[in-house]
Amino acid sequence: QQQQQQQPRRQQQRPANGGGANGLVLAQHPDCHQAVTDHCPHITPETRGKGNFRVLFCLQQHSGKLSSSCQAVLWDYKLSMTKSWNIDGALGQICGDELNKYCGNQKDRSLYCLTEMLRQHTTDFKAVCKHLLRQAKMIVFSDYRLVEGVVQDCQDDMKKHDCKRINTDDGKDDSHPVNSQGAVMECLEEHVKDVSSACRARLLKKAEQSNWADLDRPLFTKCEKERLSLCSTEDTSKPGNMFACLEKYQHSPTMTKECQAQIRRRSRLVAMDYEVASSLVRECSIDLSRLQCQQQSVSTSGFRRLFTVIKCLWDGHNDEDGKKLQSGCLGKVKFMQQRLMGEKELSLELVDSCKTLLDGPCAPGRMPADAPQGIVVSCLIEAVANHSHGVELSDKCSEQVMSLIKVVDPAKHFHIDHVLESACQPVIENSCPHGESHASDQFIVQCLMSKVDDEKTPADCKRHLYGLQFFFSRDISLNPRLSKVCAKDIENVCMGETPQRYRVDLPPAYVVSCLYRTEVRNNRLDKEDADEEKQNSPEAAQTISQECKAEVHRALARRAHSAKMNPQLQNDCMEELGNVCANPGPAGDVRCLSDKMEEEGALTDKCKSAVRQWAAIAVKDVRLNRPLFIACASLRAEKCSDVPLTEKGAMIKCLVDNVDYGVDACKSEILRVARKKAADVELNFPFKEACKSDLLQFCGDQLNQLKTTSEAMHCLKVKVGLIKDPGATGPYEHLSQQCKKEVIRESRLEVGRARLNIPLFKACAGDIKKSCVDEMGNPFRGEGKIMDCLMSQRSTLVDPQCQSLVRKKSREVFRRPDIDFRLQK
Repeated sequence: QQQQQQQPRRQQQRPANGGGANGLVLAQHPDCHQAVTDHCPHITPETRGKGNFRVLFCLQQHSGKLSSSCQAVLWDYKLSMTKSWNIDGALGQICGDELNKYCGNQKDRSLYCLTEMLRQHTTDFKAVCKHLLRQAKMIVFSDYRLVEGVVQDCQDDMKKHDCKRINTDDGKDDSHPVNSQGAVMECLEEHVKDVSSACRARLLKKAEQSNWADLDRPLFTKCEKERLSLCSTEDTSKPGNMFACLEKYQHSPTMTKECQAQIRRRSRLVAMDYEVASSLVRECSIDLSRLQCQQQSVSTSGFRRLFTVIKCLWDGHNDEDGKKLQSGCLGKVKFMQQRLMGEKELSLELVDSCKTLLDGPCAPGRMPADAPQGIVVSCLIEAVANHSHGVELSDKCSEQVMSLIKVVDPAKHFHIDHVLESACQPVIENSCPHGESHASDQFIVQCLMSKVDDEKTPADCKRHLYGLQFFFSRDISLNPRLSKVCAKDIENVCMGETPQRYRVDLPPAYVVSCLYRTEVRNNRLDKEDADEEKQNSPEAAQTISQECKAEVHRALARRAHSAKMNPQLQNDCMEELGNVCANPGPAGDVRCLSDKMEEEGALTDKCKSAVRQWAAIAVKDVRLNRPLFIACASLRAEKCSDVPLTEKGAMIKCLVDNVDYGVDACKSEILRVARKKAADVELNFPFKEACKSDLLQFCGDQLNQLKTTSEAMHCLKVKVGLIKDPGATGPYEHLSQQCKKEVIRESRLEVGRARLNIPLFKACAGDIKKSCVDEMGNPFRGEGKIMDCLMSQRSTLVDPQCQSLVRKKSREVFRRPDIDFRLQK
């Protein structure tokens, strides 16, 4: 009632003439005349009637010191601004053309209409009209009651989130300064994700139009020091530039927490509506339209997500058949990729899906105070990759982290990952020098991956590289070198005869698995199974190029660090990795799975098959056997320096031949590999490669029954007359030269290392334990000692099968001195 009584009095006091809306001249109004004198000395009596904007701006800066009656006068004036055609006597004159063109039928909301049209058709507006509208928005956006629709659509949200709106019948509040009303908008924007959809639409529309920093009053005032110190040289004539500058320096040690909080608030708005990032929209307007990214950005919740727009632009840039992004747009996309990697707030689905981690071990409050930008996102990457922290992870969280990795593409842009750059700086400076080019960024990541086992590589660097490799191994698009080198092989081998259909149907992880399976299959002895697989697999009849094979092995070498890096092993051995290999020890979970192959019932058939496939590849490339590769580094340098790592099986063969020169740890690893090869002929690559045609020719009828290398060699020796066997039938022909050489080599190894003769060592286990032990009771090791012991006591051996096998081996050694290990040594 009091306000209703004051309203006629204020209207009576307004002069009939003047420059303002409805004839009001603020500086001459009785309720505000003294306030202008006290607080606005730059407004002289001679200039008081020449416009209200200067007076209004000045009085708003001192709103806490104004009388309630003057604040009411200001409120009436500002409210009339949002409805009248004639703001300060100037709108109709300065923006007349724009009003008639865009807002002729919206006279009751002319200011709202013009500010909205200005954002959409900025080039059609005159400079003086733009300036006037910017001044008007500065006034309107300072008070939530003046922002169109907020009072009506956000009342319940104000109460729900305690945004302290002061309720009055007419929407006015004569006792609270304008700053408190601006705080209501700030409060609502802090909770923008949780407000009603109608309220959120109003807030995002206002944020889109706040494209100059001074239109976001909370950020403008709380970041004043940063604006003047960090961004003093920034070109603020373009909308969004000041925001971009502050965002670039938000992790600077000189930035206050209050300013950082304001940038995070605005980041939440940008995440929901990419058009709030006005500099991005300005630079990418052509590419956004060309790639139709606006349509892709709209989510089921109505958000126009930044994340999806950046993905659309980046995919378009990397499309070999399409145009590249314009340089200005590409720069903005890379800047946003860097922000996505550093600020979880910009990825809405990531925050929702990984809430358990973000509220627990990866909570920002738990991160070190001096941690680099992006430490929270880095924590999420490592947690998903390693299933660490003892927190149950949802599939959705893993999917969202993978989506983030694909959008920011750290394999191509090393510098966007500040955590990786900081952790690996010593390695970069000493071992991975780089320039400023895009290609050099790719080189750095590849170089760092190759140094992951180097003892000089810091633990934090290794850990972060392992986390990224977990995701790189699951999508070929994250391995640019492999994608490029193997492009034709992928098309021919993995996509079948209808590439488009397969491209749609096959997930990216399948492509690497396809190349991997092709490499395994091409080295199998089992002809019948290979023929059967050929009928069921579109890529089975194909082979891959040597260049692609080299890249596949390089990718597989990175997978060798852990089963988690190998999607096939992880999927097929999920149960075993959680049980029998949950705590694999320093040798790792791949070694654990390999060791469990020898234990009855420890692995499922599905897991056994996956481990065996991996082992078939690993015997050809020493890099895939991490414990062997590391333990025998000095032996490789000393005895095998001239053997290329890329030559199939050559390095492992050299290490086996020089086993006695290695240190104990290296010897142990070499003999372990040798035993695996002896126990499974499919894993004995040098023998299998040299004797494949001989085995098919002489032992084809028994091929599926030959499991160990000893059994395969025995068959060949009998068939070609190297061993006399009364039960043998068939032609006595000679082996091929390369096979004969490999058979002699393997036979000599069996004599020197009895453990490699699986049938004999198994049959003679009791006699060895009884008669062939050292003073500590342990079986003899190395240099043919066990075989010498058994041969010297062959007439007194207890086990009949052992005695028979030892006698045969004795006769073979007598007839073939070239396999007598000690004599040759």
